[in-house]
Order: sequence, then structure tokens, then C-alpha cells
Amino acid sequence: MSSSPSSSPSSSPSSTPSSTPSSSASGPGAGPLSGYPVIAHRGGPARHAEESVAAYRAVAAQGFALELDVQPLADGTLVVMHDDTVDRTTDGTGAVRDLTLAQWQRLRLADGSTPPTWDQVVEEFGDNLLVPEVKSPDALRPLIASVQSHRLEDRLVAQSFLPEDARALAASGIPAMLLTSAAAPARDLASLRDAGVDYIGASAATPDLTRYADQTREAGLGFAVWVVNDAGAAAGLVRSGAVSVFTDDPWAMRTALRSG
Repeated sequence: MSSSPSSSPSSSPSSTPSSTPSSSASGPGAGPLSGYPVIAHRGGPARHAEESVAAYRAVAAQGFALELDVQPLADGTLVVMHDDTVDRTTDGTGAVRDLTLAQWQRLRLADGSTPPTWDQVVEEFGDNLLVPEVKSPDALRPLIASVQSHRLEDRLVAQSFLPEDARALAASGIPAMLLTSAAAPARDLASLRDAGVDYIGASAATPDLTRYADQTREAGLGFAVWVVNDAGAAAGLVRSGAVSVFTDDPWAMRTALRSG
């Protein structure tokens, strides 16, 4: 998903982890995201190198849900990278899908670290709530297989912009979120619910966002919003029923939501 520069006020990280999901939650928004009003979009790039191990360590230590993008290398290894190429966030160039694992391991992010693979994230952060986005059609089946083999279904929500991906995830027993940038018709929302999809993740720029949130919940789906870096907007969305907001600065956003 795309992101805009953070406009929320700076805030020092809290030493108190955010609340954990409640097992008694029910209705739209229940499930893995219940109790996680703030999702660290790409690990919180307002304060750390985007999708770096250091970023994920920082947000995991504070109890945030970890959002990341997953796509395969040339040999099928799943890696964590948002863009189709490595040009913007690393010292290398080229399409992710054309790189070998050896080439990937030579790349350096802005903080000098190597960008992680999906397996590295699972190994270190598998006890946290993970929110991976399927960035490539070739990533869907390997991600499903990995989630099932590691038994991550209760600690993960997988996302995609493609309805067929969201349906396939749900059919595999994996909590699924369909990402959208425009309101879906009510019949489509009901169809997604019937297919087992759990959440709609709507762009903050979606017209009539509050109405869309109401329609989504009426259809029995949870509602999340990406990417929200304005504290006032986030507070309004949560008050109107959004279960979670994706943000580039989860520390500042949590402080703003608590004070609001």
C-alpha cells in the first residue's frame, strides 16, 4: 500500500505495550486485530529504516502489530520489500523478482542492515501479530504454505488488493483483509464475508469513508484504514468504528489515540 509523509506530532516511545487481543471479542472487527488499534505500517518508517529488522524490533517491543510486504526472489525465497525494485530503499538496483538470494543478502538498507527475508521475520517475530501484504501473485501460495507450516493462523492477518487472493487466504484458514481504495458495493462485501474474509482495509483517501465503514460493519466485516498519519483523523476513525489504523509513526499515533 502507498503511504504519505507523517503529519502527526512527534512523541517519545512508550514503555507500555499496547493491549493484546481479547479472546471474548465478537462481531465485526473481532479476531486477530481485536486489541490492536495501531498497526506499524512498514515497521514505522517515521523513525526507523523502512521494513528493517531494527524497525520491527522497535515496534515489536512496544506491542504493535507488524505490517510488512512479501514477494519472491528469482529462486522463490520470500523477502520483505514494498517496491517492485530495490532502488528506493537499498543501495542496489533491479527488480526484486530477478535477484538471487546471494544478491539480496549483499543489499543494504538506509541503516546499513540487510533487508530481511520472510523466514527471518517469522523466526524472530512470529510471536507478534504479523500483517503481511501479498505484493506479487507469485507470493500467495508460498505465503499460505509458510503460514500453515509455522501454524501462524492465530497470529497473523494477510492482506491483498486482489479479491481472489483474499478469498484464497480465507479458504486456507488464514485471516484475510482485502485492501481497497474505493468503496465496494454492498453485494461484494456480503460475498467476501460469505467467503470467510475477515476485514476490509480501506485507503484513508476513500470518499465517504465513514459511510463505507458503516456499510462494511453492517456486512459483518471488520474495518481498518491505511495509511493514517494525522492524529485527529485517526481518533475520528477509531471513534467511528475502525478496528485498526495503519500508520508510519505508531508511537505518536498511540499517544494521540490514548489522549483523544
